[in-house]
Amino acid sequence: MLLIDIGSTYTKLVVADCTTMEIIASDCSPTTIEDVSIGFHKALKKIEDKCVPAELLEERYASSSAAGGLRMIAIGLVPELTMEAANRAALGAGAKVIKTYSFNLSKKQVKEIEDLRPDIILLAGGTDGGEKNTIIHNAKMIVESSIKAPVIMAGNSAAADSILDIFEQSNKPLYVTENVMPFINKLNVDSVKEIIREIFIKKIVVAKGLSKINDFIKGIALPTPLAVLEAAKTMADLFSEGVVLVDVGGATTDVHSITDGLPCDPQIVLKGLPEPFAKRTVEGDLGVRHNISSIVDAVGKERLLKNANVTDAVDSNTVDIILGQWASEASALPKDYFEKSIDCGLAISAVEVATDRHAGYLEEIWTPAGKILVQYGKDLSLVGAIIGTGGPVINSERPWEILEKATYSNNNPFVLKPKKPKYYVDSSYVVFSIGLIAQINPKAAKEIAQNYLKKMEVKLKYA
Repeated sequence: MLLIDIGSTYTKLVVADCTTMEIIASDCSPTTIEDVSIGFHKALKKIEDKCVPAELLEERYASSSAAGGLRMIAIGLVPELTMEAANRAALGAGAKVIKTYSFNLSKKQVKEIEDLRPDIILLAGGTDGGEKNTIIHNAKMIVESSIKAPVIMAGNSAAADSILDIFEQSNKPLYVTENVMPFINKLNVDSVKEIIREIFIKKIVVAKGLSKINDFIKGIALPTPLAVLEAAKTMADLFSEGVVLVDVGGATTDVHSITDGLPCDPQIVLKGLPEPFAKRTVEGDLGVRHNISSIVDAVGKERLLKNANVTDAVDSNTVDIILGQWASEASALPKDYFEKSIDCGLAISAVEVATDRHAGYLEEIWTPAGKILVQYGKDLSLVGAIIGTGGPVINSERPWEILEKATYSNNNPFVLKPKKPKYYVDSSYVVFSIGLIAQINPKAAKEIAQNYLKKMEVKLKYA
């Protein structure tokens, strides 16, 4: 089986044998955005040169995040409820939420959406039978605009007929599905995720030029982030305590957690919306190339250099020059030990901040009966494994330092990150392929993951 991931930077190919439950070969080539088939065939040639049995290349499946992946805008009613549900639906389906809006859209906001040119718009708002004027207003604003992206209506079902009438007059693409929040504090995102995937396959693949290789494969099966999430879910079956998977990239740092995340102590009060068992967050300001300045702002230069382990007699101007070059040339790779250290410092900082945001946290609250602890989000403290993927982790000479930042810290004790996990690094870029195999043969995906995890384990340098 040939598994293909057409990424925005590299096109990765993995050959898996679902009879022996092994990864037979893997290789990659830079993605050629102007025509992704060129980079794909270069990577395929490398695989063929390894004398891989031809029969293993006959069955082919692919994922893709080329040209920035699936860019989504979510529009809802109130941020605390419907918007959170919309975000979770998008992230759970492998999309990247680039902007969110609440309440009635203004003309200025519609212009912003037009300029952002999203791939999909998720239109939510209102529980079933509740407030519906807002979602109807927003539907009209979209129809009257130059927005061309497909719209998924996943709000108050009582507004569905009105919105269908509005869109029917415009011939703009509309998908109507179940409400992402039919009742207060009840999430319903599975049907929305299926529609997002359908749109990805039918519309986005063609828009990105990926249709040129569709005849060669069985179709783009998943957006890459969803393939990685599916892989994390498969790997979590091997750990009773669940897993956290961190994917560090040039544009974003994604964090996936597969666990119920319920409070470890029955005396802790859980508040907020229910968290998904399989949760994904995308930190669009923490890419180690496109968003370098945001990483520096988030941690400060002094801490960045400390994470890079280059604090002794470092020339700050030299560091600024390097960071500036990388920010303007996203494909740039570190050339020497010093630059590798800076690159590692960026990844360490990105993982630290991204996992702080992803994990749940505790808050002390005083009540008439005394002090209580309230938990918001997921408790990841018992998670058994942290898996690192993405070029900055895979190619680092200090991957354990990067992954350690995804764990609990005494300096920030109220953030509920893993306390005693094992560490694994996706050293051959195969995590996405496990997610693809899981769609076709879940049993094989689990066995291959189990075999591969043994090769991925990272021992701490000082252990």
